[in-house]
Amino acid sequence: MLLGSIFNNHAIARLTTIFAKLPSQDQERVAEINRMVSKENNCKYMRQMYSAYAKSLPFIGHLLSDITFANDGNKVDLVRLEVVGSLLKTLMAVKLAANFTRSDSQTNLPAFITHYEAPDEETIYTDSLRHQSREIDVIDLDNTTPDLESLFDNLEQNYLSKDILPGVLVKKTPYPPSQLANKLMAWFAKKLPTTNKAGKDMQETNRASLKEAQVVIKSFAKFKTLIEKIISINNTFYRTTELNPLFFAEHFKQLKQQVRELETMPKQNTDKIKRAHKHSLSKRMSLRFLDKNPLKQINEPQREFNALASQNTPTSLAREASKP
Repeated sequence: MLLGSIFNNHAIARLTTIFAKLPSQDQERVAEINRMVSKENNCKYMRQMYSAYAKSLPFIGHLLSDITFANDGNKVDLVRLEVVGSLLKTLMAVKLAANFTRSDSQTNLPAFITHYEAPDEETIYTDSLRHQSREIDVIDLDNTTPDLESLFDNLEQNYLSKDILPGVLVKKTPYPPSQLANKLMAWFAKKLPTTNKAGKDMQETNRASLKEAQVVIKSFAKFKTLIEKIISINNTFYRTTELNPLFFAEHFKQLKQQVRELETMPKQNTDKIKRAHKHSLSKRMSLRFLDKNPLKQINEPQREFNALASQNTPTSLAREASKP
C-alpha cells in the first residue's frame, strides 16, 4: 500500500515520460503493485493476497472500511457485533503468530520513521516539474510581441523564483530546460545591432532604431542577472547537463563590449539628425523665399545696375564733357 500510494501520487503519476523509459520488467512490477492496491470489487486483489499470506498484517484502511460497513449496514446489534468481532479475531490471530515467531532481523525503521520529515505536496510537485515540465511551461522566443521587460518578468516570477526552468521554443523547435541559457544568450545577441548596422539604421529610420537599441541596452544588466540565476538553478537541481559559468562569462564580455559601442551611438546619431534637420530647414526656407520672389524679380535689380554702370564708363563721361 505504501508503494502504491507513492506511485499514484499526482506529482509522481504525471511523470509518464520517465515511467516509459523504465525497463519492461520494472514497468510490469509497477503495474502489478497498482493492480494489487486497486479498489476494484472492494479491494479484491488485496483480500486475495491476504488470504494467500495470512501471516501478514492486513491493511488497516481495509479493516476500518469493513468496520464502517458493519456498523452502517446492519441494524441488528448482534449481527454488527459478530462482523466486528470477526475482524478483531483476525487481527489477534496475526498478532499471536508474530509474538511466538522468533525473528533475528534488525532494522532502523522505527528510528527512521521517528526522525523522518515528510516533504509537503508543493515541494514534491516542484521536484516533479523539474523532471518533467508541463506543456505550457515554454518560453516562446519566436513570439516577438512581448517586450524584453515582460519576458524577463515572466521568467523571474513564474519560474526562477520557484527554482524551476521552463523549456524554450526557437524556430518552432522545442528545447529542454538545460538549453534555456544558451538559447537566451543567442536570442539576446541578435537583439543587439552591430555598430555599423546601428549607424545605418539610425540614419535611415532615426528615432525608431534609436529607441529599440536603448531598450536593449537598459535590459542588459537584468538579463545578465537572469542568466546567472538560470545557471545556478540548473547546476543545483538539473543534474543531467551542468553549465559552465566561465563559458557564459566570456560571452558576456563580448556582449558588454558591444553594448558599450552602442551606448555611444545615440549621441553621435542625434548630432547627425540635428545637422540633417538644420540642412533640411535651410533648404525649405530657400525654397519658400524663391516661391515668394521669382528668379526674374530677383535678377531685375542686377540688370538695372549693370545698365547704369555701362552708361557711366570713362569714355561716355569724356564724350559728355566735350559737348558744347
